[in-house]
Amino acid sequence: MKVKIKNTHQVNVSVRRRDPNNWANFQQVSGQVKSASAGYVELTFTFTAEAGWEYFLHVQNNINTGTAVTYYADDIRVYYTGTVTETLCTDDNSYRYGFQAQEKDNELYGMEGTAYAFEYRIHDARLGRFLSVDPLAPEYPWNSVYAFSENKVLDHIELEGLEAEPVHPSYGLNNIAEGFRQLFQNAGKVVDKVYVEAEVTFTTIFNNAKVSLGLMTVEEKTTIETTNKASVRTDFATYFTLGPNNQPATNIPLKVTTETTVKPSTEVTISGRYRGVDLSVSNSTSANVNNRTITNTTEFVAGVKGSGLFLSNETTTKGTSKTDVGLKVKIESPKIWNVGSISFTGKTGVTVNEKK
Repeated sequence: MKVKIKNTHQVNVSVRRRDPNNWANFQQVSGQVKSASAGYVELTFTFTAEAGWEYFLHVQNNINTGTAVTYYADDIRVYYTGTVTETLCTDDNSYRYGFQAQEKDNELYGMEGTAYAFEYRIHDARLGRFLSVDPLAPEYPWNSVYAFSENKVLDHIELEGLEAEPVHPSYGLNNIAEGFRQLFQNAGKVVDKVYVEAEVTFTTIFNNAKVSLGLMTVEEKTTIETTNKASVRTDFATYFTLGPNNQPATNIPLKVTTETTVKPSTEVTISGRYRGVDLSVSNSTSANVNNRTITNTTEFVAGVKGSGLFLSNETTTKGTSKTDVGLKVKIESPKIWNVGSISFTGKTGVTVNEKK
């Protein structure tokens, strides 16, 4: 192997080997000490890699360990300060496989790693071509019959000497495009937490008790709520999930849901006023008669008459939970025949935590 060193100080370069079963058995195979005032000094190491040993290239900046050193090992550039040790090879003649996990055919040209026996053809690693015609040539008339991996060597591997196979399973996208897709998908998952919601609720009141405690009021209500709700969220996470032929899994990155529920509910609200701002904390337990789920909701609102900034936490008997924060506007009608009321609520919020 050839090593080129560029450094203004004395540098020790050596090839060493170690017994992988006995690390204390560490031997220097060959080494040279060189100094250079300008340019590169080229060193050539000739050694035979014996079976059962691990071989290393050891480069040490002897005089000033803080001085940067650049060296090339078989035309691979390495930049470092101090001392560096790199693994060159672990030679074991019993290991028969190499490039793309294919079996080596060292006897063909008499040199290590110059030919590989794919299942259907022999690959000449010196030329990057196969030695025989592609068995599937009639099905791919546009390809060279000797081409390796259909000449797609950056983002594909060779499938047993027959055809190219994508490195990444995403329908042939190369790694760069796949990286951007995942980036946009992860960013979309964050954006998808934002929602706009509108609901109209008719509330039938069965029990209502209110107690004033000076600075605050405590109110307890037992009701049945019939709610029609519509919500809109972005759906970029699904949009950037690819389906067949590299097409998005959905055509529009929006998710619109509508829901009608009938829920018996018990709610306790503590409210007060501080420096002109209405503050309220409520806790309600409701049963959804459609899916037989009990939901417990705690909500804090700061604003005017139930409208303003809100923070809510919701848990269900199915083990789901979510926490939302945002802005809400609530308009409620007077009681109708003293038994109920109609309210409209609009929300713009963000789901900051969710367990599904």
